[in-house]
Amino acid sequence: MTTYYLDTCIWIDYWEERGSNGERACQLIKKVLLENSLVLYSDLHVEELKHRGYTIDKIHKIFSICKPHHLRHVHMTKQQVIEMQHIATQMHIPKGDVLHAILARDNHAQCVTHDSYFHRLRDITLAKTPRELL
Repeated sequence: MTTYYLDTCIWIDYWEERGSNGERACQLIKKVLLENSLVLYSDLHVEELKHRGYTIDKIHKIFSICKPHHLRHVHMTKQQVIEMQHIATQMHIPKGDVLHAILARDNHAQCVTHDSYFHRLRDITLAKTPRELL
């Protein structure tokens, strides 16, 4: 079973049906569920979605495409936050992107994103786009 960590942009692409990115995000999520794979999410996803104006009820609806046995919440540790702050400052990369990469790595998950910053984080995790995984 493969484990996936979807960047917040993938969830937004899926939910808002944002053009071809939205179509690919939906196809990937369906593929992951058909494979009986696991999708991880963190408090960072929730905070980023709230920041974009989503309510907690809407966030639960977004994640509800995954059945409970396909979805698992992962927690961030103090050590991960310290590592994130160091890398983000040193490499001038948004903290959220760095933390997503660290969480994917530490949970042995395939990171999925469209965000261009992740190519600079390949020492932490090898992120792929939905297109690469379909």
